[in-house]
Amino acid sequence: RRDVTVYFGLILVLFVVGWLLLVSIESDHHWDMPGHSQAEKLFDCATAVAATLNNIGPGLGVIGATKNYADFQWYTKLLFIWLMML
Repeated sequence: RRDVTVYFGLILVLFVVGWLLLVSIESDHHWDMPGHSQAEKLFDCATAVAATLNNIGPGLGVIGATKNYADFQWYTKLLFIWLMML
């Protein structure tokens, strides 16, 4: 029971840290599309981190089922790789 709580807490901390890193390093490069609000950027970052941390592939928004990670910067892709390995 304690192990599950520790695991859940660790995943939650990794998600928040990954999300904050992605929001800070990606800046506005990937979200320069007209009509793309700050809230959508935060949502897209959250789904990108959740998709890579859980190794599920596609997320929602800019990395949805019909899109991919190709437009992200190389250093952002390194963050995604790090999250996948965790």
